[in-house]
Amino acid sequence: MSLTTKKLLLFAAGAACLGLACLFFYSSLVTIPETSAWWNTESVQTTGTVVEVRRDYRNRVYVYYPVIEFRTAGGESVRFSPNIFSSSTDTYAPGRPIAVRYSRNNPRTAYIDSESLDKGTIWATLIFGAFLLLAGLWLVIAGAKKKPAAN
Repeated sequence: MSLTTKKLLLFAAGAACLGLACLFFYSSLVTIPETSAWWNTESVQTTGTVVEVRRDYRNRVYVYYPVIEFRTAGGESVRFSPNIFSSSTDTYAPGRPIAVRYSRNNPRTAYIDSESLDKGTIWATLIFGAFLLLAGLWLVIAGAKKKPAAN
């Protein structure tokens, strides 16, 4: 592979990383907060109860998934298992009350209501965007460098 082709590939990879970094920054600063605000207006907040903890063996460790039950404003009882797990049985112990948000139009669409999970998602997206930004800048600079003069 010629030096020009290598430099072009480095530059292209850097540009792709920079584009992805912009996408991650936009998502964390605009899209995620807007979606969160929309969900807060389109959902109902209530308190559910952990009624069961399911155990699964993943990557050589046991993980525990809560099953949560709540009542809608209309009195309907709904059970759901969120896409969240813990490595400790104490995190989601049966009988524990837990904040829940569910869709006004479809109570079966429900999630644990946790501001810390929402902020965690934003921070993880920002950190990954920063990593892509640094990697992209490094690749672009590496692709733009001139070949050292031969003596």
